Amino acid sequence: MHVAQCESPRNVRMTVELGVFRPWHAGASGKILLAYAEPEFRERAIALEAELYRLSPESITALNDELEQARADGYAISSGERNPDAGAIAAPVFGHRDAVIGAISICGPLSRFGPEESIRFAPQLLSTTRRVSARVADSAR
Repeated sequence: MHVAQCESPRNVRMTVELGVFRPWHAGASGKILLAYAEPEFRERAIALEAELYRLSPESITALNDELEQARADGYAISSGERNPDAGAIAAPVFGHRDAVIGAISICGPLSRFGPEESIRFAPQLLSTTRRVSARVADSAR
């Protein structure tokens, strides 16, 4: 579920509905949260997604591979997964005891935010999520 957003000042932009639950398997934010979830939760969530969205065994294998790659990279990307005209990158925010408590994502129209463009934002996004995570951890002490 998205809880806040900052909209682009450009005429053509992507926005998300706040407060609406989204599938785990489609979209950068859901995938990065799922990638860092406890293994038992991740398995149950994938099983539920498979049932709700009729994911094939091949889709589930691909999703697991993507989640593994997201953990290795520290971010997840999506391209046209929930909205055929949108791309995104997301990274986790860590809280107390390194538990993932949320994610920060950057998204936009595919015309200017495809996979290659998304990855160019990775260093900035990771720097931001590290700073936010550090502030959250400091406030928990």
